[in-house]
Amino acid sequence: MIDALNGIGGLSSLSANGKANLDIAKARGEAAEFDRILQKAKEAEKAKAAEENGVAPKMEQKLRDACQGFEAMFLTLMYKEMRNTVPKNELFGESHGEKIWRSMLDEERMNQVAKSGGIGLADMLYDQLSPQVLGGKNSKIRIMKP
Repeated sequence: MIDALNGIGGLSSLSANGKANLDIAKARGEAAEFDRILQKAKEAEKAKAAEENGVAPKMEQKLRDACQGFEAMFLTLMYKEMRNTVPKNELFGESHGEKIWRSMLDEERMNQVAKSGGIGLADMLYDQLSPQVLGGKNSKIRIMKP
């Protein structure tokens, strides 16, 4: 590409700073391409390991989602009880609609917390349940697939 630009006369008229910027942009593009290739390789490795263990990637994702859902439910209950310890607003009161809105907001907050890593409960559950649910070489209990 640089030779093509030299032939047009575009690169020969660029300053040293412009050439350095072009080199930086080229390096960034190459790094981005490398990252894409690396990500594809990791996904392929994960799929290969799952096939070797006889695990479908969809089943693995369903288990991970269920563990995150459980963690979100646990965090929501905990957050609700923590909110109950805060004194109520006696001056203006609290409408029924506001209670519903606050409950929905808290639930969504805890769903986002669980999706972003949470307190680690979902990871521990996944580690404990994956041998039994997903099967695999080291599994003691195998669940029959429908």
